[in-house]
Amino acid sequence: MFRLGTFSDAAGQFCGFVEDDGARAIPVAEAAEAAGKPLEFGESLVDMLAEWPRAFDALNSIAPVASGLEGRPVSALKVLPPVPRPGKILNAAANYRKHVEQMRKTFSGGKVDMKGDYGFDKSKGRPYMFLRATSTIAGAFDTIELPPGIEKVDWEAELGAIIGPRAKRVTAAKAMDHVAGFTITHDVSCRDLTWREDRPALRSDWMAGKSFDTFAPTGPWFVPAAFVDDYKALPVRLWVNGELMQDGVAGDMIFDIAEQIEYASAMMALEPGDLMATGTPDGTGAERGRFLADGDIVEIEIDGLGRQRTPCRSVEAIA
Repeated sequence: MFRLGTFSDAAGQFCGFVEDDGARAIPVAEAAEAAGKPLEFGESLVDMLAEWPRAFDALNSIAPVASGLEGRPVSALKVLPPVPRPGKILNAAANYRKHVEQMRKTFSGGKVDMKGDYGFDKSKGRPYMFLRATSTIAGAFDTIELPPGIEKVDWEAELGAIIGPRAKRVTAAKAMDHVAGFTITHDVSCRDLTWREDRPALRSDWMAGKSFDTFAPTGPWFVPAAFVDDYKALPVRLWVNGELMQDGVAGDMIFDIAEQIEYASAMMALEPGDLMATGTPDGTGAERGRFLADGDIVEIEIDGLGRQRTPCRSVEAIA
């Protein structure tokens, strides 16, 4: 088993194997050279994803050699998102049962009739997804910038699926063949702007609510799908200032990842490196009536995928 990360230092950017404790990174190119197996598919993770699963087989053969190399201290490197600039970021909205129930209670004063939301009968509905700007992506230890004049910036921990082989009009039965691996992503949300009071007939504004810079911290690591026995069993947890806010499991998704891929790929080709943020558990700030403020620390952990730690700073404070 191995994990990969994307890093930068004074010499440039590189993809590296990550030790189990996350303390050291071994550049894939150095490990390949030491193993006497030159890379045939490029040295960046995006290059590898374009050749997945051939690249995966090669990485598997190189990884044992990498474990014997000294590597570089991660503390001396900048940890970038595994795919620093995906071609597309697709987010699944309202996709965890408990989260949907709690949000409906929040916006309805506590009265909920789930029949109005197709009662989670998937034969009567379809995934609800949106595109967010790729410029929102940030590293797992970068600062979340809180926009000026905004009071309701919310947290949403999510399991991220990264596309390998191109997917176009694939069925759910074959969709997971196109998932190269998993990561953590954070769907930071500006609740002040998501619901448009000035446009009551339209209501939602996903661009304003989701696409501020730094609103998609992603990583730290990429774990190949072959090493995740059952993604639906993965716990998804988020803390704010050490207080546990979200404690869910990926199996609470309404539409699973395969169904999301089938839905999205019917409209557009999903390309190597595209990131799918697959929904969030209950426990968000909107449900709690509490939102992010200057100085807050957000941490997200999904077993085996690492742990994010992102401080929040107001734009005024940064300036």
